Amino acid sequence: MRFPYVISENTREAYTPSLTALQLTLEQRRKTFPERLEWGDKHCYSLTRLCIEAISKNFANQPVLKEVYGADQDLLLEILPTNLPLEIVVPLIDEEIYWKRRYNDEFGMVSQRLYPNWTWKQVFIERNIQKLVEQAEPQYNDENDMEAVLKLCCPYVKRILITQLQMWRPPLHWEKSEYPENFPLHHINFEPILKQLTEIQEFDLVFGMNSVGDKFCWEMFKFTPLDCSRLGAALLNLQNLQILRVHRSNLEYKQCQALIQGLMKNRTLAELDLSYCEIQNEGALCVAKLMIVHPVLEVVKLMYNKIKQKGAEGIGYALLHENCCPLRVLDLRSNPLRHGGIMGILRALVRVDKPRELSLGGCIAEDETPVRIAQMINLNASLEILDISANWFGEEGGELLVYYLTNNKTIQWLDVRETDITIEQSKVINKILRRNRAGVDCLSEDEEVEEEVVATEEIATEEVTEEEEEGGA
Repeated sequence: MRFPYVISENTREAYTPSLTALQLTLEQRRKTFPERLEWGDKHCYSLTRLCIEAISKNFANQPVLKEVYGADQDLLLEILPTNLPLEIVVPLIDEEIYWKRRYNDEFGMVSQRLYPNWTWKQVFIERNIQKLVEQAEPQYNDENDMEAVLKLCCPYVKRILITQLQMWRPPLHWEKSEYPENFPLHHINFEPILKQLTEIQEFDLVFGMNSVGDKFCWEMFKFTPLDCSRLGAALLNLQNLQILRVHRSNLEYKQCQALIQGLMKNRTLAELDLSYCEIQNEGALCVAKLMIVHPVLEVVKLMYNKIKQKGAEGIGYALLHENCCPLRVLDLRSNPLRHGGIMGILRALVRVDKPRELSLGGCIAEDETPVRIAQMINLNASLEILDISANWFGEEGGELLVYYLTNNKTIQWLDVRETDITIEQSKVINKILRRNRAGVDCLSEDEEVEEEVVATEEIATEEVTEEEEEGGA
């Protein structure tokens, strides 16, 4: 007896009797065991089952699916081999049970974020395309041999996540005398790939290699402006592209400039993520130029990019420009902006109504910076989320935050962790933020009491944790 695929394996596990239960007297007297689905495995199968097994074994030569109906088709999909060529199964099979089995057999557990309205067929095909791209060898121009499979999979690929790219290696048929003195640093050309995958909405790329072991060398993580120039030109083929991430890579100014040049003609991009790279000031200025010319860009993430005052001032200038994109989120965390760079952003925030969310955490605020941030909060009427964590404010800076935040009605979330303000100041700030989220002028007495109870519980929890840590020490 087969276990229906529509029932979760967890359900079967939950209803499986324990060894102790099986030893009970009443259990020994039972003659029927409906929960044991394997009772009929040694029995002769029905003629229908044998026919379906024959169809399954010969499916590659004679794909018959639509001619099989109902429960028989479900059984066929449950036993169909998961190594059939994509040319056969992609246009023929849409049922989720087959694609779920195929994904689990080839890739195992899903280890990536799933988007709304996803299907197992889409997830498997996207992961299969990822595998092809990540294993493509640039010295053989493997990208030019993918046209057939890319064209077949195009309607189902909405997102592609590339976690590594192979570096150039000498072809196997070359003699050592033919090796160049310095190996090329360029990778595969994305233009023939993205020319076929025109339905992509999210493109995520990391230049580097995974699990290299003792074969590690720095060349594995280097790439050239030519790579980014090709990528920028290839992205023009994606008329539905909304999210672009090139992160955790050695992306420097020249590579960033080549990439941004290709994005100048794009009119659909809503999110640009260049976090954990090294674009520095010059790269930030390139991004600022894109912000001025792009019509729909809403999210820019540039954390951990070694951006300093000049780059921040360029972004601030872009925010002030009349043609600036409708920016909603700006993330500049962990960049050494210091006071001058932070001021370049603050000057824009007191004059424009964008962005709605700003992160300046860990930007090395200096002595005068807390005063200017507090004054910006007083004058700004558009920010809803502000992150100033991991910056030195101290008790005096906390007083300024409390004083000016009282007049602000728009900020709903303010991250002040690791700013060395007092606990009392933090409680007052939380109360003001709660008022803003409620959209009222002041909180009622019941809400104030509830806020105090929550704060007291948090303090008590912290004290208990500190005592346990001291006891453990």
